[in-house]
Amino acid sequence: MKRMQGFSMVELMVSTVLGLLISAAAIQLFLANQVSLNFQRGMNDVQANGRFAIDAMTREIIIAGLGPSVSSSSSGSDDFNGVVLPSTPAGGGIPGYSPGTMGLSYNNLQTTTTVPGLLSNSDQLVIQYFANNSVVDCEGNTVAAGRYVVSRYFVAADTANANIPSLKCDAGSHNGTALATGGGGVAFGGTEAGAVLLPGVESFQILYGVDDRVISGTQNNRALPAQYITADAYNALAVKPEIVAVRLGLYLRSQESSSNDVPASADVMVLDQPILAANIPTDGLIRRLFVTTIILRNLDLRKV
Repeated sequence: MKRMQGFSMVELMVSTVLGLLISAAAIQLFLANQVSLNFQRGMNDVQANGRFAIDAMTREIIIAGLGPSVSSSSSGSDDFNGVVLPSTPAGGGIPGYSPGTMGLSYNNLQTTTTVPGLLSNSDQLVIQYFANNSVVDCEGNTVAAGRYVVSRYFVAADTANANIPSLKCDAGSHNGTALATGGGGVAFGGTEAGAVLLPGVESFQILYGVDDRVISGTQNNRALPAQYITADAYNALAVKPEIVAVRLGLYLRSQESSSNDVPASADVMVLDQPILAANIPTDGLIRRLFVTTIILRNLDLRKV
């Protein structure tokens, strides 16, 4: 009778160890690929969100100051300022609206780090332009032709999304003499929540490019930014030059943690606002800085 033979105990142990080693290598490779996939997904998320926010704001900001008429002394503007600051004269601001009382703990056009998740005080931007045709504002409301559209960009907690600091837009409109309510029938500014444009904004900074007439002291019709300054610096100027450009800085984070292997952050300068590496959480989220400069097209050439 033929004798049956199987694996010896040594052979069985060797094969088991080899199997475990191969399985461990496969699992390690899978985990590494998963980490890489999550990292790329987070990177794409931040890049896409940053481009979207910049594009959406650029489309509105670039037409700030558009007026209802064009004359030899004006390039389509009127007495209403395209960019509205606390120091904007009453005749050039928004009727019935005080930029100094914008609510949400703003002080000199800033919201403080009391908003959960903000890494620095963040600015806000208020613009207005004339609607030659019916348009849709940043909150999705239809504004009839012949009215001025007003948009306020700011950072606040999104109460519907775990209080994530988010870039929002509050919209309203006026006919030159009276300000209408914003989205949802709530008064523009103050307690108006605004529409969320982009979640995960940890710093939003604005610098204003002022016309070189502030240096030359004489009208030259060049409309060139001589320097970029903060809202506080602009408000403190005795003579207010025209704002001919707006520079935006956004520091964004991804919505989901990619991994614990995200490189340690270095110090970041969001325009004029520093964020120290020690204050940036090590939470596996990917963070990126976006900066753009927008030249305003509609300026009163009598003032540059």
